[in-house]
Amino acid sequence: MNYRLIFSLWVLASLSLQAQNIEGYIFLLETDEYVAGAEVALPHHGLSTQTTADGYFSFPGNTFEPPEAILVSYLGAISDTILWEGEEIYIGLETASIDMDEVVVEDERAGTFRPTDGAAPVEVINKNELSKAACCDLAGCFETQGTVRPQTTNVITRAQNLQMLGLSGVYNQALVNGHPLLQGLNFTYGVSSYPGPWIENIFVAKGANSVLQGFDGMVGQINMETSKPTEIESTFANVYANSFGEVQVNFHNRLFDQPERKWSSWLGVHMTRPAGEIDRDNDNFMDVTQIQRVSIWNQWKYASEDELGWSADISGRYLSSSRTGGQLGFEPVEHALSTEIYGQHTVIDQADFMSKVNYRFSGEHKLSLHTSASIHDQNSQFGVTDYNGNQYLVNSRLTHDWHYSPGLGLKWGLAHTYRRIEEEVRFIDDPLDRTFDGTYLTELNVLGLFFEHEWQSSNNAWRWVVGSRFDHDPALGEFLTARTQLKYEPFLGHVFRLSAGNGWRQVALFAENMPLLSSNREVRFQDDFILPEQAWNSGMNYTYTFGSTNVSGYLAVDYYYTAFQQQFFPDYDREVATAIVSNFDGDTRAHGAQVEGKLDFSQGWELKASYNFAQVERSIEGNEQLLPFIPRHRIMAALTYVPNPKWQFDLNLHAYGSQRLPSTANYPVELQQRSESPNFSVLTFQLARKWDRWEVYGGVENMFDFRQKRPILGWENPFGQYFDPSFIWGPTRGREWFMGVRYRLNSDVKQ
Repeated sequence: MNYRLIFSLWVLASLSLQAQNIEGYIFLLETDEYVAGAEVALPHHGLSTQTTADGYFSFPGNTFEPPEAILVSYLGAISDTILWEGEEIYIGLETASIDMDEVVVEDERAGTFRPTDGAAPVEVINKNELSKAACCDLAGCFETQGTVRPQTTNVITRAQNLQMLGLSGVYNQALVNGHPLLQGLNFTYGVSSYPGPWIENIFVAKGANSVLQGFDGMVGQINMETSKPTEIESTFANVYANSFGEVQVNFHNRLFDQPERKWSSWLGVHMTRPAGEIDRDNDNFMDVTQIQRVSIWNQWKYASEDELGWSADISGRYLSSSRTGGQLGFEPVEHALSTEIYGQHTVIDQADFMSKVNYRFSGEHKLSLHTSASIHDQNSQFGVTDYNGNQYLVNSRLTHDWHYSPGLGLKWGLAHTYRRIEEEVRFIDDPLDRTFDGTYLTELNVLGLFFEHEWQSSNNAWRWVVGSRFDHDPALGEFLTARTQLKYEPFLGHVFRLSAGNGWRQVALFAENMPLLSSNREVRFQDDFILPEQAWNSGMNYTYTFGSTNVSGYLAVDYYYTAFQQQFFPDYDREVATAIVSNFDGDTRAHGAQVEGKLDFSQGWELKASYNFAQVERSIEGNEQLLPFIPRHRIMAALTYVPNPKWQFDLNLHAYGSQRLPSTANYPVELQQRSESPNFSVLTFQLARKWDRWEVYGGVENMFDFRQKRPILGWENPFGQYFDPSFIWGPTRGREWFMGVRYRLNSDVKQ
């Protein structure tokens, strides 16, 4: 026997098994069909990817040596762990047909992560991350990340928006389960109307994104995904209270889950009891808005859109809320629109409907019809200013999803957006004799044709998405929107992305600019018609994902540039106590950069930190001017320690640099403010103790009690021309202690 030959062949075979690329296919054993979107993870490296339309997956690079554990999961199938021995692998999954009430599935997903497979850079925030802070609503769900900054625009009613890349929340597209519902009148108070316990995931993407959801996502996209009826607990309850006296109660229940009939449903109820009257500033104004809210949500789901045939996801919500603030003793009914005691009071009734109906012909062809509608009725009283707003919103989109070849896919279809906002402004015994009372109508009736093509290389290293849409509005004319995203992964874990594109949006005058009404400014119009805003955005992103047995994490660096061709914003600087409304076609630019890193240690420690830079400026008569209330520098740090499954400690820090403030140089001396805000930081701590079904959590927000004292400009004379509650650059509520209790029945259901 030639032992030398045998030894040589053995050596060559051994070498061939080393430093290979892991690749293979995922299919269902029951149907022999390849599945798209299955999660494939390498737990020892902290890496993950998804299968393509033909079930293929790959981890580009030559850094693996067999054997290697591969964890595979897919909705509707039983997760499995396979040992890779060095060859292309075919993995068959069994369809989940067991009773979920009897199976225990451990949830070890990271609370926040950045998928490496998509062409656009996306940060995913899930329930595990949201539990690290007492996030009572969508606006409070960004405590542990630095991309999105909740910004308060009226301290009396606590109106908020979600700022991104230094720009107002109107420029990033806010979605609910992929439906564009947070716009127009829904924008101002909508981000605080969705309770945190209803939220399953939040997908945050910066830059020019997909054209499928519309034309108005100019600088980014935030998609809030609610819980799914097949995955939530049978019964869940959460009671939260803070030191201001505010109480929130959340309850949801899985109505039924019938796998044999493919139907499932859940019902959620949210209630808020208002805080008490608190005045630490001794300015005779309440420091905390009194909020009463009742919201009911019901979702129905039929089958899975990955199955052949029909599937559907249908939801409905009803919201009734009121917000009251102002001087101590203000009663909305007794003192409405009078000069006896100053107050602001807003009542909202809103009904939402959204549905997604799919029909899958095969693994390559699927039709989807997205439909959403919202009716919003709002009455607001700002001192002696009476505002009534009504909005009717309907969105529909028919999409053909066609994967016509491995790595190649086309999505195209028709879309329609109808939005009608009727606004009425009245002044009751106005001592200032303001002149902009009247009725205002904003109507949008856009019919669009869109397409989006995606190309993916055979080894998953390249991914390129090109999209465009043509929209027509009878009053506004025609608009062409084009966007593209490119991803390149030359080495395992190193991902480079580029994006570019444009967008446009129609302004909702008072609905999106409530400070025009909440202050006592005069509003002067320079133009008869408000033109649509238009902007181009381009950016780059680098993400490095790494992992080992003891530590895993990522490093992300990005930069984005936004240039407006047409923009609208009220000018508060030109004249005293006056907002000049005009179309601005000058040069407005926004630079946004971020560096973020995360480390997960096997000993139970997790550290995440980010630095943000934002510079938003406009050119006026040759002079560069920074836009107000935008910190150029922000730092976020979040530390989590889980010594065992029963205890969890969380510490969050947010530090803000100075912000330019609107000019008050021509105001009376006693009302003049500084031109820039000071630097400040806010520290939050939370401790949680868990049992099988119960969890108790508590902590403190703004631990060192930093606050902007007397934030209301002109509080001494609330009916005077200088009164302004939107002059806000920092926290105003001060230190807030909180405590809550969560109860889960059937907590073994996958979360």
